[in-house]
Amino acid sequence: MEDVHPLCRRSISDPTLIDLEAGAPGLHLLPATALAAATTRVLIPNYENRNVDDGDSSAATAAAFDPFTSPLCMLYGALRGPLSLRRALSDYLNGELAACSGYERCSAEELCVTNGCSQSLDLLCARLCRPGDVVLAERITYFLCQSIFEDHGVRVVPVEVGADGIDVADLEAKMKAHRPRMLYMIPVYQNPTGATVPHAARQAIVALARRHSCAVVSDEVCELLWFDPGRLPPAPMACYDDRAPDWPGVVSVWSLSKLVCPGLRLGFLHSRRPALLDACSSAGYVVSGGGLNPVLAAAVREMLLSGDLAQHVRALRGSLAGAASELSAALAQQFGADVEVRAPGGGFFLWAALRGRAGEALGSARDKVLAALAAEGVAVKRGDLCLLREEAATAKGAEVAAETAKAMRLCLAYCPRSRMSEGVARIRKALGTLGY
Repeated sequence: MEDVHPLCRRSISDPTLIDLEAGAPGLHLLPATALAAATTRVLIPNYENRNVDDGDSSAATAAAFDPFTSPLCMLYGALRGPLSLRRALSDYLNGELAACSGYERCSAEELCVTNGCSQSLDLLCARLCRPGDVVLAERITYFLCQSIFEDHGVRVVPVEVGADGIDVADLEAKMKAHRPRMLYMIPVYQNPTGATVPHAARQAIVALARRHSCAVVSDEVCELLWFDPGRLPPAPMACYDDRAPDWPGVVSVWSLSKLVCPGLRLGFLHSRRPALLDACSSAGYVVSGGGLNPVLAAAVREMLLSGDLAQHVRALRGSLAGAASELSAALAQQFGADVEVRAPGGGFFLWAALRGRAGEALGSARDKVLAALAAEGVAVKRGDLCLLREEAATAKGAEVAAETAKAMRLCLAYCPRSRMSEGVARIRKALGTLGY
């Protein structure tokens, strides 16, 4: 079990565990066949058309592979990522997002390939910030971002979050008070709340950022995962960048971990700022390593050109929407009026806040809650575990912690849908041992 992340190790080593916590696609949702076929086409050109008389597949592979004419992706890669992949990505985005409010077509020159969201955040923090700078981030957020930023010696200051995502009024106050160098936000199907920032609020956020010369780093890994094609999210934040030279601008961070598989370790940046993309692609480890993950970048290009990726994303949207309905119904059945479910429009997560005695049980001592859940064979992410850490305790921080301790983030993707209702029943049983 040392081959996988500790969070995945739990459910692999104990198949009876119903894991509604892990924030990743489960094995049942991964396009292994399509990825394998794409990789084969990349590494062994014309493999499907080769005939080997003795029927020996190993002989076919040996015959097809010549180390002197092997695919270019097996060499060191282009520093911004393969142009062919960036063109395929821009074509795909321009087709999928054309109807999103505020969308403007992107080009391959506006994209830069990375190793995924986490590496992108590390890279952008290194390029945009210096030790001692302030980075603003939503108080309720992808909590692992904080350690990435703090590795660069910056201070992370929380901004409040509402039903429509980041609180623009509080953002303005924090920008005035702290003069931040960077804002990190998740504007679409937010992790963990599922909130999406409306079009007008996005315009206001960019105007604020420009006024305070603050870079906007927008985590949009779930942008394509809407549930209803009649209710598309607004355009990626990079589309709102006015390109004015007097501020650092906006960059959208994308990852293929949610669209293909976490083990791919591939993503990309979208920005209208050539200087920023040049800075990212000229980082020492990029130049030394010769681009990032060129073999799998070529495989993803094949998935895009063949239509396999688009087909998979369509199926994934349906799976996630079905899981959201399943979990919502199960929560209503088990908790009735004691639960408020924030139905997401897309993405990987559902946020459920408990009230009354149910909320008191979930919000009781954390160790007891986690032990009770573990005893029933179910895992969830309690809401207060999705908060930024504060340098010093504040009344607002304590208030939000107490409120979010009575809520749960439930993942729609890791656990098979067939086990979700049973998982919610186990949550109900666990809270029963705590007084509910």
